[in-house]
Amino acid sequence: VDAEHHVCKPCATGCLTCSTGALGTNTNCNTCDNVSNYYPIQNQESICLLKDDPNIKHYYFDQNMFKQCNPGCETCDAQADATSHHCLSCDSSLSVYNQKYYPTKTGVNNDGMCYSTDNAPSDMFLRDDVFVKCNVACRSCDWKDDTGVKTHCLECNVDQWYYPLYDNSSQCYDSNSNVEH
Repeated sequence: VDAEHHVCKPCATGCLTCSTGALGTNTNCNTCDNVSNYYPIQNQESICLLKDDPNIKHYYFDQNMFKQCNPGCETCDAQADATSHHCLSCDSSLSVYNQKYYPTKTGVNNDGMCYSTDNAPSDMFLRDDVFVKCNVACRSCDWKDDTGVKTHCLECNVDQWYYPLYDNSSQCYDSNSNVEH
């Protein structure tokens, strides 16, 4: 109802019922038009999205509503847990969190994880827009070798019995190794 003009206006596309008419948008809904495959966003029930819309970003559909992906995911298929962010793609647009996110590669093509340079695990480094695991000898590392062959340890993985050389702390060796110097 338009209180100023005392007329009823149609609800926006996606709304079954609404409090104010909003032609062309999917906001101000009281209930979503589930018959036409529109469903609410969790904690923002006045917004209804089309279930099969391939352009939906930052949300996934679960149990008759859209839920927010882990920060860093542009698209995802489930809620993040201890082993995966469940990202299908990383958010590289800077649009939502003002950070660019990159996928990880840990022996699996896509393990569903996305990190920014500010929140990446210390045992990974960014190379060619992908976070890669450090050498097993390193607890943390960065990319220093121009040949692309090895990583540069910032800290040795002493929990796995790797220790730095006395005169070069970026080189870590197994405690059973014979090091020629």
